[in-house]
Amino acid sequence: MPIFKSFFQISAVLFSMTFVSSSDLCLDIAEKFFNIGDYYAAITEYKRFIFFSSNTNNENISYSYYKIALAYRNQQKWNECIDAFQRSIQTALTEGTRDERKIDLAITLISSGNYNGAEFLLIKLEMFSQVQEIKQKASFFRGISSLYSFKWKQAREAFSFYFPNIQSESKEIFKQVDSLLANAEDVKYRSPKLAKIFSTILPGSGQIYAGNWRNGINALLINVATGYLFINDIFNREYFDAIFNTLFIFERFYSGNRFNAEESAKKYNYRINKSFLDRILKILSSI
Repeated sequence: MPIFKSFFQISAVLFSMTFVSSSDLCLDIAEKFFNIGDYYAAITEYKRFIFFSSNTNNENISYSYYKIALAYRNQQKWNECIDAFQRSIQTALTEGTRDERKIDLAITLISSGNYNGAEFLLIKLEMFSQVQEIKQKASFFRGISSLYSFKWKQAREAFSFYFPNIQSESKEIFKQVDSLLANAEDVKYRSPKLAKIFSTILPGSGQIYAGNWRNGINALLINVATGYLFINDIFNREYFDAIFNTLFIFERFYSGNRFNAEESAKKYNYRINKSFLDRILKILSSI
């Protein structure tokens, strides 16, 4: 019996050594694949490492999920990336690591266009993180998220928390950014609803109000022409043609004119907002 007992003990040790070396080998291979940009193979090996290490309290499990998330992000596979970041946060062994991964998750949410989700996560970090550096990063990226959603007031607020706490040479950058954000808040934007009302009353006037003079004049001329056809058909008692011109020609151009007026106002506002966004991001890129 002692011989069999010793045999099983030795076997258990050898199996354990093989198990550990296999998982470490998977992680080494995954790192090599990741570094050369073969993200599909890297993800496979990171997942293999996680499988071999699933019964251990290993910080490298969280790290592997983190690298899987980065691999997915490099491929712009946002849903898979977000899921991997969340798993990395859940399996992290320290609060500091969890907070750092939350910053990366917020950046991913911004990249994928989920600005509300990013802002909610970043606000929680600003409120509850115990690390001042994390709070500063959270306020900075909350400002970036607000920029992309054209929330100029919220962006000013977020940057006002970030810039006073960094190096003095960045204070001039803050002044430039804050000045542009203040100007963006004061811009007189075009109301899409008002543009639609204008073109309902007088075709083309909504487009002109939104700065789209060419389409506005075209809409006015076309609607006047189709309206003239209707009146002319009525005057000549060609009622069938009058009904046809009204239902299939005038109504089409008139409705299109109202829709285009609303879209012209939205595009006008977007062009202005995009101009401010590009100028602010150019300044921030110098940090």
